[in-house]
Amino acid sequence: YLLKQEIKKLNISTVNITPQTKLIEIFPKKNRKENISKLENSLGYKIDNFTPNRIQFVTFFLILIFSLIYFFFNFWIGILGLIFAIFYIGITFKLANDFYLETLGEMCNKISSENYFKFRKNQNSINKSEFRKVVLTFFSDQTGIEKEKLLNGTFA
Repeated sequence: YLLKQEIKKLNISTVNITPQTKLIEIFPKKNRKENISKLENSLGYKIDNFTPNRIQFVTFFLILIFSLIYFFFNFWIGILGLIFAIFYIGITFKLANDFYLETLGEMCNKISSENYFKFRKNQNSINKSEFRKVVLTFFSDQTGIEKEKLLNGTFA
């Protein structure tokens, strides 16, 4: 609800906002970075929700592969290509403008798991069962281990 209130307060979107609302409907591509930046400043923390598009990823991997192949024929040009590929992917992520999450609900879950204490009304209190779910979800998302295995401690 905090995210919904902030979006309405900043007049970012006129769309009826629900957890199932698509992020591309709330944040049009034209001024997406600017609106997300306003929202981040208002909330007080970063919403790292952008990813480069597929064409940029494919371009990066082609540059990387050709650089690695060329590395064996001409060492310095191969090194130059690898350096270029590293700079290219860094700039690509910095200028990324596509969402990797689909809905506002997914974005809220991600933000609340990464900034649990900032999302609470009373930041000095903790709900143990809720906190356990948030930590479990966070570790499951970051490590790729199923929640059931983390919950039961079976790592075999």
